[in-house]
Amino acid sequence: MPTGVVAFTVAVTGFALGVSTGVVVLGLRVLVGTLAVARGFARGERARVAAMTGRAVPESVYRTPGREGGGVERMLRALRDGQSWQDLAHVVFSFPLRVVTFSLALT
Repeated sequence: MPTGVVAFTVAVTGFALGVSTGVVVLGLRVLVGTLAVARGFARGERARVAAMTGRAVPESVYRTPGREGGGVERMLRALRDGQSWQDLAHVVFSFPLRVVTFSLALT
């Protein structure tokens, strides 16, 4: 639960800040950073599931942004990675389920 709270807070805050400042280049950087953090939380979640079930969870395939092009072009390529957006969506939409199951387990 504590990890879920931190992940949800970082994901929602980073997404809202990135979208609201998307007009300037700073918003793109915030969104790329938020997606990178979501990737990290997804890696941790896969490791936790593997430890609990005893079976390895396959790693996700991420698109590599590449080195060619300017900074904005590279950031836009990173934003087109569908798996990173799925990781962010998992963090956000799994939070209510985590709260309910944590509350039921605690009571």
